[in-house]
Amino acid sequence: KNSILWFNQGLYNLSLGNFEEAERLYQRGLELQPSSSALREALNDLAEAPMAQSADSIKRQLASFQTHS
Repeated sequence: KNSILWFNQGLYNLSLGNFEEAERLYQRGLELQPSSSALREALNDLAEAPMAQSADSIKRQLASFQTHS
């Protein structure tokens, strides 16, 4: 029931580009600990973030940036 554990797992998956898994982990953490403002904020940020694109799209953008640098 530790909200920090769910938050960290979600953040780790987010850093890997696993947006769906990050969202699932944040939601599961909120189910177990609904009072966690950190998990609620992380979930809201994920939903609103422009980085919530497909991993392929991000890789293409990065490759394009590296090519033009």
